[in-house]
Amino acid sequence: MAPRPIRPVMSAPKAVVEKSIPEVVQAEVKPKRTRKRFSCAECRRLKIKCSQTWPCEACVKGGCAQICPDGQLWKSQGRRIFLGDSEDLRDKLSSLKNGPTPVGPSAVTRPAKLERGDTLVGNTLGTLTTGHGSSRYVGKLAGSEYLHQPDDDDESLEPLSKRHRIDAPVDPTTSPRVDRHNIRRHLPDWDREGRHLVEIYWSNVDWIQQAMPRSTFDGDYLINAYDATSSPDSHKIACVLLVMALGAMYDLTKEPYQRRAGELYRYGRACLKNDHGRSASVATVQAILLSGTFILNDHQPDGAEKFWPMIGHAVKIAQSIGMHRDGTDFGLSYIDTQLRRQIWWELITYDRLQALCFGRPCATSNRHADTHFPEEDESMMMDKVGYHASKHRLASILESVIDMQNQLAPLEYSSIMTVDAELETFKRELPEALLSNLDIEELPLHSTVPGHTVLQRFGIRLLISQTRLHLHRLAFSRALSLSPLSPHTCSFGHSFLALFQSAQEIVHLVKQLVLYHPGLIARWWAFWFHAYTSAVCLATVVIQAPQSQFARSALEGMSIVCDLAAAAREGCRAKKGLKTLIKLRERARDALDGFAPRVNHEELDSPEGVLGLTDFRKAGTSSPSTVPRVQHGEFGVIHDGERGDQVGDTGTSIPPQPQQAFWSFGFDTELATDDLGFNIDDFLNEIQENKLEIVV
Repeated sequence: MAPRPIRPVMSAPKAVVEKSIPEVVQAEVKPKRTRKRFSCAECRRLKIKCSQTWPCEACVKGGCAQICPDGQLWKSQGRRIFLGDSEDLRDKLSSLKNGPTPVGPSAVTRPAKLERGDTLVGNTLGTLTTGHGSSRYVGKLAGSEYLHQPDDDDESLEPLSKRHRIDAPVDPTTSPRVDRHNIRRHLPDWDREGRHLVEIYWSNVDWIQQAMPRSTFDGDYLINAYDATSSPDSHKIACVLLVMALGAMYDLTKEPYQRRAGELYRYGRACLKNDHGRSASVATVQAILLSGTFILNDHQPDGAEKFWPMIGHAVKIAQSIGMHRDGTDFGLSYIDTQLRRQIWWELITYDRLQALCFGRPCATSNRHADTHFPEEDESMMMDKVGYHASKHRLASILESVIDMQNQLAPLEYSSIMTVDAELETFKRELPEALLSNLDIEELPLHSTVPGHTVLQRFGIRLLISQTRLHLHRLAFSRALSLSPLSPHTCSFGHSFLALFQSAQEIVHLVKQLVLYHPGLIARWWAFWFHAYTSAVCLATVVIQAPQSQFARSALEGMSIVCDLAAAAREGCRAKKGLKTLIKLRERARDALDGFAPRVNHEELDSPEGVLGLTDFRKAGTSSPSTVPRVQHGEFGVIHDGERGDQVGDTGTSIPPQPQQAFWSFGFDTELATDDLGFNIDDFLNEIQENKLEIVV
């Protein structure tokens, strides 16, 4: 067994909190008397003699001099270093203490109000993990799942992974070699298999991203792949194979993680390797995007980490062939210009969503590109309700959020509010067909609405909510620290409400999507990633502010995520992180029980009480028999002989099933591992100690 490395964590001095509180409140903070140190924190932890010189001899010898005397090392998967400079911090605190102090009664009695120049935090430092000859950086504001260590085991996925192992390497150098002249022999027989897989792709994948316009695929790539008289283009054939691999991945008539999907994926990657970098084209970028969709939703837990360098490489390839400049400037044809616009903005959207969730910089800036949004043209992009066009416009706004996540200069709260106002305006101006003015539970789910329309209405709401959640997380944690009794009334109250509402909206839209199409939603990992991040944020509200009016609602919201994940069958990725969430829920319950009338936990654990099926029946349909649903196998239920219906763009008519058939409750609450990859106890301690930056 490999040795378990250690992670140093610096305990923030009390003065850090003073620095972050608006000036009008600082008069209330009493300085804490400092005690003489006889040993550093790390020597006390190890129970060894300390030389009492900073840094001490033991810390210098142990390679952790930078944390002495206040920091200490904690065991973890990998060596985690929270980047910071203690001396620089002490200098800044000294200058603050020597500065002017507000006097008079107004300094204490006036409500805290942020002025234009007030800052939320000096900078947002991330986590650097080193060890075994490799390093990994994750931003402080990354989603909870991306704090997961790549080498951690995920026992919840083990049974299905063993039965349907896809050893599908991402690195093209490890893919099987494909002879350029015999490249077509790896294509599936079109009539026997290929046509079916392609149709599944259009039904179950194309609704969320359109890296492959159907007109281009049918009229060019498919012909190049199957017409023996044409000269084969390896990158176009790679796109065909990867489309079919995704079709196999989302074939709801079969178990997830099929071996056949992995085979087609590997052949597609091998074709992409042919002439890689020497004859790059739009097809090269498309193939990388299709590869990313596959590995992000595969069973392997480090898919996002593997895709990160790939998406950056795709942006560089796109720039090398001029996709960042609009095609009209070069006199390209209308079709070529439209294709390049569409693929460029799909690429930028993918890159920025990954950057947002990782807390890392995006690959390019709006200032460095002038490619227009693709025009509304059904021959190139099927976008009847305006979902894809709206998604591209949101990607343009995302750059501002990512810049704030990663900037090193002090962050002004007014900047957050400016971007939030832009997001609110964006939501109000969404196309009418997306029904952005309705509550989540009011969005129609009946079979007369085309399936893709239902999914896209939820999809755009998810994108907006996740953006606001990441935008407001620093100010949200500050609101909880400053005013746990009523966080919505403090200086950062708007951010608290914005994040709370966004987290609840994500939870309820995932619930509605599971009710609508459990089989398909279980295979799209993005929904569960954001549901878990939202659940952690809601747990923070209960634990940090149990006496607030938001605590019970927050506990109910996170219980929805726990119960949805618990209802998924063994091996489904929706179960990933369940143990951690259950532990968080228990901590939240204990906090709530200590300050409020006892919560009926039996009600919270029941599908009727938590999942709101009664409310769903009132909001969505007149009776349970009209609720559309497909493929219940992912949630431990066998559909009565009708597994595998696809959600096409013309809607689906699905036989009714009992409402309770979705769920199979009664799960093990023992917590042996931390499937989300972060230490819950450390996380809660950071909040309770009122630290400046809180990972939620």
